[in-house]
Amino acid sequence: MKELGKEEIPLHEDVHIDEIVQDMQGFLERTYAPGKTKRHFHPKMHGCLKATFEVKEDLPSHLKKGLFSKPNTYDAWVRFSSAPPKEASDKKPSGLGMAIKVMGVDGDFIEPNAEMVQDFLMTTSPVLSPGHVANYRRAMKMLIYGLPHTIFYVLDPSNWRRITLTLKYRKRFYNVLEQMYFSGAPMLFGEGAAVKCAVKPHKSKTSGKPQNATDFFLQQRLMEDLAMEDAYFDFMVQFQEDPASEPIEDTSRQWKTTFHTVATICIPKQEFSSQERITLGENLQFNPWHALKSHRPLGGINRARKAVYGILADFRKQRNGVEP
Repeated sequence: MKELGKEEIPLHEDVHIDEIVQDMQGFLERTYAPGKTKRHFHPKMHGCLKATFEVKEDLPSHLKKGLFSKPNTYDAWVRFSSAPPKEASDKKPSGLGMAIKVMGVDGDFIEPNAEMVQDFLMTTSPVLSPGHVANYRRAMKMLIYGLPHTIFYVLDPSNWRRITLTLKYRKRFYNVLEQMYFSGAPMLFGEGAAVKCAVKPHKSKTSGKPQNATDFFLQQRLMEDLAMEDAYFDFMVQFQEDPASEPIEDTSRQWKTTFHTVATICIPKQEFSSQERITLGENLQFNPWHALKSHRPLGGINRARKAVYGILADFRKQRNGVEP
């Protein structure tokens, strides 16, 4: 039986990651003018929000790991976004993102971290459909270059389940504060344990499509909601129990284990339409490798993210003339 949290790095993964970086950087160069380069994924921001991240008291011992070792309340930033590489109307089916940056974290980080932050990257899909790096590379080529890569990808039966998953979780959403968000990829949770994460809203899913909806109604609805009341989410983890049914190296497989609430995210009432806040949201770098060693990202998709997110974030900053 495989070990819990055990990684298995396939041959040529580093070559595939290099190709992904080159393809995605080329896409940004062709799509955006210097000074206006956005993220490859999640370029459309609905709001960059001040928040708090409160680790719960009286957690059982198996949940007291890393960031969650003791009760504490941290300042945080939360960025809501839409996933597609090109900005589109909120009326179209899509996936949503919720990126969380927990500030002022004390502990032993994976890499020197002057900012002392722990990042969590979440989407409305419980899976990351490419599954592994080699397929991530093929999917990126299809997305970036279109035909003939799309034909080869779609006609390959090994991709049909992943295509079905992508379509399944591509939906019309009507309120970013009413959705559940998932990490999709696993991370360590202390020594010898692996988890995936999710956040669950306290707000009921009651919003429907607004009358005379604009292309930016998600942002408008978020502004209206946060003008009236605070928003809350439970931050939860689920443990890997069976490496066969809950694989580390295939993010297209959804884990079915129980979720445990370990923290509460509070997004207080606020106004966030200032140019200063918008600029901050565009320039914030989120990377799952901004993390404590006890929460090291696991699996091939996360290994790819380490290079892709870091290199492309630096590329955007350089191209936009932003100080490192």
